Amino acid sequence: MRTSNRILSGLLAALAVPSTAAAVVVVRHPVYRPVAAAVVVGVIVVVATRPPPPTPPPPPSAPPPPAVTTPLPIDSTMWMLPSGCLKVSVSGEVLYQCGPSWLKQQVSDKGQAYYQVVPPPQPPPK
Repeated sequence: MRTSNRILSGLLAALAVPSTAAAVVVVRHPVYRPVAAAVVVGVIVVVATRPPPPTPPPPPSAPPPPAVTTPLPIDSTMWMLPSGCLKVSVSGEVLYQCGPSWLKQQVSDKGQAYYQVVPPPQPPPK
């Protein structure tokens, strides 16, 4: 009797834990034997697990700004480089050539990178 109660209480405790499993517990009525006063309890557990739902794809990223075809105003700023920019090192300084415009990376007060349009670099004097 004690073993049956322990099994039954363990199964019920397992059902109380949230999961993706479903269970069915069938308990038969007690049956008394004439020789011994023993109680027979039958327990059937059927567990059906479902696979977790698939992970959704990440949201699409923002497309890059269009390529620059006309000169941008000097000292204008933007958060992202336009598409098609080339990273160029001029006299130890890193600049980005975007069509006819040149941009230099700056850092805002909050630590975010942005790009500022600068005049085209001048060739070194001979």
